[in-house]
Amino acid sequence: MCADRDRCHQAGIPDDTEFATKPELGRRMLERAPGRRVPFSWLAADEVYGQNPGLRSWLEGEDISYVMAVPCSETFRDRVGQDARRCAGGSGARRRVAHDELRRRLESPGSTTGR
Repeated sequence: MCADRDRCHQAGIPDDTEFATKPELGRRMLERAPGRRVPFSWLAADEVYGQNPGLRSWLEGEDISYVMAVPCSETFRDRVGQDARRCAGGSGARRRVAHDELRRRLESPGSTTGR
């Protein structure tokens, strides 16, 4: 919860609102999307979200395809649990993490919709 209650009241933030990280807020938005008829079939995000293993695990558990940037120092396993990988390159290098399903859709010959 925000420690500066006066500032929260001025901003219209209810007393019971607790602090949440960007990945937590993103997950809440995704959880609400189907009930509000917000269509989506995959997610793209920067490394703020990509370096959060809890969010990635939740997306995989919900069978939501994603592409996220991750820092080069990030170690991860792919969806089928293959060996951890580390990207190569300097500190500015980035590696995109993608589910095989999404990659296949995008690389599908003759596909104009990604499906």
